[in-house]
Amino acid sequence: MELEDLKQRWTSLEERLKKQEILNEKLVREIRHTKSGPLNVLINYIYFGIVLCTLAIPLVIYTYSRTYFGGFKTFIFVLAVILLVISIIIGIKNLFHLKRVDFTKNISDNIYHIQTFKINNKKQNLVGYIGATLIFMLVLIACVLSPDMELWRWIVIGLAAPVAIIASYLEYNKIYKAQTNALLRCLDELKELEEDKNS
Repeated sequence: MELEDLKQRWTSLEERLKKQEILNEKLVREIRHTKSGPLNVLINYIYFGIVLCTLAIPLVIYTYSRTYFGGFKTFIFVLAVILLVISIIIGIKNLFHLKRVDFTKNISDNIYHIQTFKINNKKQNLVGYIGATLIFMLVLIACVLSPDMELWRWIVIGLAAPVAIIASYLEYNKIYKAQTNALLRCLDELKELEEDKNS
């Protein structure tokens, strides 16, 4: 009698373990499938940034080629093109790392690629902020040196700075930082589930 009871309990326990294992596998597949949303947002946003920078380069060159602005203003245009090219290169590097993230493969490799993206993104933001500040200051100096500066140009410059600062802050915190952290949380969850499965 006790042996029969023990067999039933063992069978019941074995069935629960199988169900738990199936549930865990199903959960891992579901997480891998549904959690790629933040990754897609980041990839699409980087594509958008690369396209925007690529379109801005001919615009800057066209604006410069229409009129000779003098040596100082020429330096500003050249600096703007250099910063746009640097942004494109860093954006492509970021895409390289994000495109290598695959939720069906090794989680440690995925975490490495996301962390590398995070570091490259901080570098890109640093270059962008320093470059934008430098260009803004140079444009301000060029405007002060121009004797025939119209009032509307001063207003545009005065409004452009706070709008750019707010937009940059929101872009970094709401898109890059939030999506990257969501991806890392997802990968941590997957890693925990995989460790539970293996133990």
